[in-house]
Amino acid sequence: MTAKENLTNDREKFVKEFTESDNPNDEFLHFYLRSAILQWMDGSDPYETLAAEVSDTLRFVLCAGKDPSVVLPELQEFASAGGPCGRVMNFGDPTFRCVECAIDSTCVMCMACYNNSIHKREGHTLLVHTSPGTGMCDCGDEEAWKYGSTCSIHESTEEEKEDIELKLPVKIRNIAKCLFTEILHLAWMVYIDQDVDNHESVFDIPKSLMPTTEHGVSDRFSTVILNDEYHNFDEVIKQFKTLLDCSHTEASAMATGIDREGRMKIKEASRDICMELTNRFLNYKPSRNTEKKPLMARTMQTYSYYLQEVLVDVIKLLSDLAVNPGFRRIICNVGLGSVTQGTTQIEGILLSESYLWKKIKCAWHSLFMGTYLVDPVHKKDFAVILIKNYESIIGAYVHDERGREATYSVVSLTVQLFTVPSISHMLLLEHSAAEVIYSQFLEFYGRFVSVGKDGRERLTSITNINKTRERIMAIMTDIKFILSNVPETVTPAIEAAFLRFFKLFVRFLGWLQEMNPHKRESSNHIARDREWDVYFMLEISDLNLITMTVAKWCVSTPTLQRACLDTLLECMMKGDVMKTNDPCPVNTAPAVAEMVAHLSSSEDTSQWKVAHKSKSTLQMFPLSIRYVDHHVLYSPVSFHLPICRFMGMVVSYVSKLQPHIVDLNEVYGEFSCQELLDLPLRPIILSQQIEANLWKRNGTTMDNQASCYREHYKSIMWDKDLVFLQNLMAACQPNEALIRIIHKYTLEPFFVQPNTDVPFIPLLRMAEAFASLVLYTVCERHRANVSEATDYDIIRKDALHILATARLPRSKVMRSLVMNFTSLMEERITRTPKMEEMFEEIAVKVKEDGVKISMSLKPALYEELNPFYYHFAHGQRQRVEGVYYAWLGKRKKFIPPPMPPFVTAMSGLRQYFTSPVLQRFMYVVLLRFTSESPMVSDLLVHQVVHIIMNGLHDEQVGPTPLYPKFSEVISATGNPYYLIFDGVETAVNNQQSILSLIQTLLISSAKAIVEIKPILRWIVHTSGVLTNEIPAEEGKGQDTGSDKICDKAAKAAARRRNIMGKFKMDQAAFFTDNQGVFETMEVEEGEEQGEGMVVECEERVACGAKKGPLPQQENTTLQCILCHDSEKVTDETTLMYGCLVEKSVVFKPQKSGDLPGDMGELLGGENLHIQSCGHPIHMRCLQSIIRTTPNPLVRQILTLAGDSMIHPIRNKCFVCPYCKMISNTVVPVVALKKEPADMSTEEFLQVVNDTDQNAVMMTTTEPDESERVIEDSGIPDVLETIEHHRAALFPEFDGGIIGVQDWPDAMTYPVRFNMDMTRFFEKVRMTLNTPKKETPTLVYALKMIAYTFSAMEYNIRGKPLLAGLASYQESFWETFLWTFPLSIQYGVHSNKLKSEMLSLFRPSPTLSLLNMDVFTVFVAAKFLLTTPGKGNNGALVELSVLAETLKILMSVKPSSLAPETGAGGTLAIEVAGVWGYIRKVSGMSEVDDPYPSPTYLLSQLKKRLLPFLRKMSLFLRYSTCITGPATLCELQSPEGEFDLVIAYLGIGSLSSLLQISGTLKSSLVHGWLGALNKDKFWQALVASRSVREGKLAELPESFIDLLVRGSTYCCPKGKNKFLAVCLVCGEMVCYQSYCCSEDINGHTSGPCNVHAYKCSGSLGVFLTLDKCQVLLLPLGTQGMHLSGPYVDKYGESFKTSRNKALTLSETLYKKIEQMWVKHEIRPLVARNGDYEYGRINNIGRNY
Repeated sequence: MTAKENLTNDREKFVKEFTESDNPNDEFLHFYLRSAILQWMDGSDPYETLAAEVSDTLRFVLCAGKDPSVVLPELQEFASAGGPCGRVMNFGDPTFRCVECAIDSTCVMCMACYNNSIHKREGHTLLVHTSPGTGMCDCGDEEAWKYGSTCSIHESTEEEKEDIELKLPVKIRNIAKCLFTEILHLAWMVYIDQDVDNHESVFDIPKSLMPTTEHGVSDRFSTVILNDEYHNFDEVIKQFKTLLDCSHTEASAMATGIDREGRMKIKEASRDICMELTNRFLNYKPSRNTEKKPLMARTMQTYSYYLQEVLVDVIKLLSDLAVNPGFRRIICNVGLGSVTQGTTQIEGILLSESYLWKKIKCAWHSLFMGTYLVDPVHKKDFAVILIKNYESIIGAYVHDERGREATYSVVSLTVQLFTVPSISHMLLLEHSAAEVIYSQFLEFYGRFVSVGKDGRERLTSITNINKTRERIMAIMTDIKFILSNVPETVTPAIEAAFLRFFKLFVRFLGWLQEMNPHKRESSNHIARDREWDVYFMLEISDLNLITMTVAKWCVSTPTLQRACLDTLLECMMKGDVMKTNDPCPVNTAPAVAEMVAHLSSSEDTSQWKVAHKSKSTLQMFPLSIRYVDHHVLYSPVSFHLPICRFMGMVVSYVSKLQPHIVDLNEVYGEFSCQELLDLPLRPIILSQQIEANLWKRNGTTMDNQASCYREHYKSIMWDKDLVFLQNLMAACQPNEALIRIIHKYTLEPFFVQPNTDVPFIPLLRMAEAFASLVLYTVCERHRANVSEATDYDIIRKDALHILATARLPRSKVMRSLVMNFTSLMEERITRTPKMEEMFEEIAVKVKEDGVKISMSLKPALYEELNPFYYHFAHGQRQRVEGVYYAWLGKRKKFIPPPMPPFVTAMSGLRQYFTSPVLQRFMYVVLLRFTSESPMVSDLLVHQVVHIIMNGLHDEQVGPTPLYPKFSEVISATGNPYYLIFDGVETAVNNQQSILSLIQTLLISSAKAIVEIKPILRWIVHTSGVLTNEIPAEEGKGQDTGSDKICDKAAKAAARRRNIMGKFKMDQAAFFTDNQGVFETMEVEEGEEQGEGMVVECEERVACGAKKGPLPQQENTTLQCILCHDSEKVTDETTLMYGCLVEKSVVFKPQKSGDLPGDMGELLGGENLHIQSCGHPIHMRCLQSIIRTTPNPLVRQILTLAGDSMIHPIRNKCFVCPYCKMISNTVVPVVALKKEPADMSTEEFLQVVNDTDQNAVMMTTTEPDESERVIEDSGIPDVLETIEHHRAALFPEFDGGIIGVQDWPDAMTYPVRFNMDMTRFFEKVRMTLNTPKKETPTLVYALKMIAYTFSAMEYNIRGKPLLAGLASYQESFWETFLWTFPLSIQYGVHSNKLKSEMLSLFRPSPTLSLLNMDVFTVFVAAKFLLTTPGKGNNGALVELSVLAETLKILMSVKPSSLAPETGAGGTLAIEVAGVWGYIRKVSGMSEVDDPYPSPTYLLSQLKKRLLPFLRKMSLFLRYSTCITGPATLCELQSPEGEFDLVIAYLGIGSLSSLLQISGTLKSSLVHGWLGALNKDKFWQALVASRSVREGKLAELPESFIDLLVRGSTYCCPKGKNKFLAVCLVCGEMVCYQSYCCSEDINGHTSGPCNVHAYKCSGSLGVFLTLDKCQVLLLPLGTQGMHLSGPYVDKYGESFKTSRNKALTLSETLYKKIEQMWVKHEIRPLVARNGDYEYGRINNIGRNY
């Protein structure tokens, strides 16, 4: 019995047993599956057929022997329509999230649910993304949405959760239970219970499923290779080619299968052979990297391999059936109810999931998503199982070597469970989920922990963890999810569970505290930078992911607050980090003595009031302080203080949530705030010292760390340190805190009177840093939980300062806001209408390029700017200062920016304004500036003035008055505090007040003071008002003097404008009155004309009897763009033009039918295009560049590194050294010769008619004997000469056809010219994909010229006809079109084509010109049909225009009538008569009645004929070098341009053209009409009208439509994740995938390159769906990404908006289309222009 018969019998038994028996025997299922596998192994049927048959059989059995296509839909309708949607998202499916209603960022809807939801109906803020393949639709989940949780599809009045499976028929329910139980049990045995440590995979399966010896398959084994994350694609291919002795294509196919499915059978043989091959793979060691792990090879029975493959499809069937709620509930019950070896089947699958491969992982993942995560009853049960086995699951996942993708791992399911509030609270309370999860995180990093001398545990030597760290991030993500929902009521049990986790969390913070410390180098330079980025990523990425969430839990209850703070402080005070000395004065560092010695003389040093080495108390205050024995300049210091930053977050939350706390010392308990003050100061001062260049010897690593600390990660590090410092300063006594800060900044010498004229720059920079710290802490209040400012106010102020730096698009503003406020900038804030209202309030929107919207700050809001804003970097502060002070100088009245009041706990910061220490600092700075001391700077003065301004403003708007008042302190004279640290003893009564110094500054003319005079005037006036010295109502007159000056200036400016306006009016009236005088004026003899005066002295005609004026015969001089040597163009010149020959499908010419011979190739087939930058270069110069780096790889590396003089030669291309225009061949420069006079049309036709039919060609111009080297038929001789000199060429030019080789000096010019042009023609041939061998290359070159000028004419429409090219390009075209006929003269022939051309112009042609593209025929005839001593341009132009006119007239049907708009005129009547005449002659009509609407016919003729005339004019302009009239260099109307072009072409008029007179001309027209193939004529006409000329494919208006189309696309060779749309044809193709790779010309190319080769001549233009980018693939192995044509409502692309709710921008798409139409893509990629995405390299196989 055959395998097929066995399968049929076993299927019948299986169906009968399960449909008829009440207790079916599972062995019948085993028999059936075994027969199916054996038939597959027999090879009689493909696997796809058997898999479909097995699936259909199981469905048939499940439906109790009835038709599944009828029963299953009925069961679906019978089940409840309500409940959650649960649609599992595939990769690439569009997902929709309402920002206003979603609980978090993981809550999404599918497209069907969103379209039927209230979110769309009410127009909520929408975010559209594509699914990574791990999520599901949350429609129907009430815990996922604040509002609108269910769409209209899934609405139900009551959901029966408990007995939903009872809605199924009893028979089907029983069959389903039995069938699902056996399938899951079988999967358990086949996939789970196996020896995974052995290289031979063996597992137990039921005997009824095992084949017997009769089947003959027990001795068949297979070697299987599994995917891993250690080997790339090329390494796998190399091993396959080495060990399997296979071709590259076969090895690539196997590697692709392994990457797609996770494993693949590579060989089937006996057990010994397979084990030997497996050992060879396991023992293989590559020569370059012997430490790399081998491929994961296994040997297993072939039958077992096939059994596992079949069961994958069976599991997928369960996922499909789970759409029915009843079947879903049965699968859940079976999986959780069946216990094997002490665990449930689902639990066993979860524990062994890491041992499986990609294909089966995806199947299990889909099954879990469609069953347990959708079913509301079993969702919690599944979560409990997952958290109980979390340690084993996550451990196996972290160390899994079979692929790092988490999209198909069970770990990706946690987001669907832990984000549900009810489940997360249950797991946290009953199973200590947070503690369980975080313990695994500590276990991983614990191996990097070491105990220091101080007894503290720290992370050290974190290396080589990047790959594993990506998986460790999954643990942190789970912690974020499990803690994302703080319950409204936190019970003691939940508090206890959280505290257990929190202690682990703080332990990890202790590991990170002060990790990777640095010590300042004072003598030696660090040559090699230390690794530092991994430490930053650990704090920035890993830790910051959960800090905000944990902080919210810490302050949820008072009990948790106190317990968490105690835990943090206890960890912070461990070791000697906070070791303090006995109470004593602040001991200065050794650098202080050095600074003092520099600033003061030895005599004055003794008078310095601070006793640096004494134990006495400070004379500034009668107190002693304890200080931390740590100095940033001399002690190890680190940027990493996570405990401090987290504690600052917690304390700020406490001060915000508990306004009754007045003193923050209550929060810190027994710990001293003065001692804690040292910790946040360390990284702050370190970053400021680095900016002051005090750490230059430590290398660039410190600069990079400071940049990350202050700019890139400011919200995570810099901002939190400032907040913590503000909290501590608010709890400290101001004088003590400032003394400590001054000591940390080493600023004691700053208060010493300097006796030198040379400033000590480091000390001055640290003084500026101290002043900025005061501004950041005491004056700045727009921070979360510091003041009463709301989140909106804080974000508004930051956005206002961002817009002040420059004009920015909305996306950059939002990106900066997110970077500045990671904690606040959640999407529910940033993407709500409230943010739009904020931008409308503060920004002026400007549309750039008609698409992108940029914003700038409204001028009225400059008064709210703070030039010393704490988020400004150094460059930003300088820019804002310039803008702010320029605006300030124009203001009549200064108003300080708004200042919200501090919260109660932070109000202590207000006392710092009146601190004597700060007063002394401000006094010293102002006094030194007024006395012109060197130890002061403009910046320092501005900072002090802003501090004073903020102090006065605080006194104005403060909620409670301070004592003493700040205005009284700065106004008081004889202040005893000013004597401290002074180097000169002076009487108290002689001391000035700060206010008096301010008044002194007002009379200064220094630029720094002029900029801030409005602020100084406001300070003087406000302090007077506050001290009752000036009445408040007099404030209006504070700027009276400046107001008068401004009024005078305004009046003077207005007077000047009136005078100039009157002068212009008088001047215009004079010219108008005397216009006739200027018109009659002539240029006197001897006077030179002005540059702008153009005198048209003669008519310019390109051809015909009036041809001229002819170009001058004097030699032209060209300059090499590399060596700049000028050279006269002669026959011996060595200059070359580089040019690019490429295949093009932009313009499709009119189809001419199947023409025979070379004429068919000329008018049909593929098109070529040629272009050049027109920069001449010597051959020796180009070769000298190439010879400087003979290694092609070195040239490529230098080019990518930015060397503009080294250019790669890849794909036989090179780049112009001047403009980087890509070229693939060269054309020699030749001297222009005089063209002969044109013969008349009758003469030309007579010559053609007299030419012998058997003649190969018309008479050719004979070269001189001295120049003749090879005969007309000498192309083989040329090729032989090339081969003879091939040894002189570089190896990379072997067989080169680019023509940039040096020729031996012995070669004469004709030989070199012949060889160069032969290579040029060979390049033309090789550019085509499928050139015909029998067709001469000249045919393709002629077609290329005609096609290029057709494209050129199209591209300059709407521009002046003869002014569209640069002078360099005009020189190239003149040279090329003069060089081209010389190549024909020297032997490059197409005798057959010439004969066919001659037949077209004989009285009785065999082919009709009306069936052809007339312009292409004209170009070919111009070069091929030549007569000695006479030109043919005039005759060919007249005949070609006549033929095109006849074609146009014949294309107008009698039915296409239009009403007459005016009198027809003689010309219109003549045209109408010709229309009837030619229709009768051609047989299209029996009568010669004229066209009934002559005017309409004439207008149509002119409209359709004008493009043809423009093409001919362009071509003749460069082929004859006769410049056109000046009027054609200007933009003309169509009517005017038509007449000008007719005149330029030498055609008298359209009327004379239609006078078909003369015997030969009349006979020729009758011949054309008689030989006309009417069917082909109309077919070609329809085809030309249906093909869109110069257009890319049409795209839908919404990008979502493309996403939906992509989600339904199926790759023909497998499942692919990334897709792209070809913009040339609109077809969907794979992208960044190996699935559709093919070999092109011996090289493996990716799917996009393969499609481009077939579709658009190897030039690919694609739109990728993953990032909405335009992918340009012009060079095979190189490409470029550009922003896509889809934009959001702000005109920004997906890269900046990160939202796929985009619409098509016609402007952007037009720009992309113009790049394609103008053939600018290849040059653009070669130049690597300044586009935002840049070039991508080595993309051949992937793309």
